[in-house]
Amino acid sequence: MLVYQGSKAQFVQDVLAEYNSWSNSLRYMKDAVDTPDIPDGCGVAIEYNVPLTSKRVDFILSGRAADGTGVANI
Repeated sequence: MLVYQGSKAQFVQDVLAEYNSWSNSLRYMKDAVDTPDIPDGCGVAIEYNVPLTSKRVDFILSGRAADGTGVANI
């Protein structure tokens, strides 16, 4: 189950707009990613289920390196 997916810019806006409905941990993650060092077009995925397993990843940032290679930071 994927709980949220969108860009960093949209994630920051959504957290601010729905501040009271998000758990405390997401507010801290919003603060962590709301930096000019992380591009606004960077992807954000929350509660990503790893296919063919029962495992999940809590928070993923994704994007492209300068050479165009896909990158994900977990």
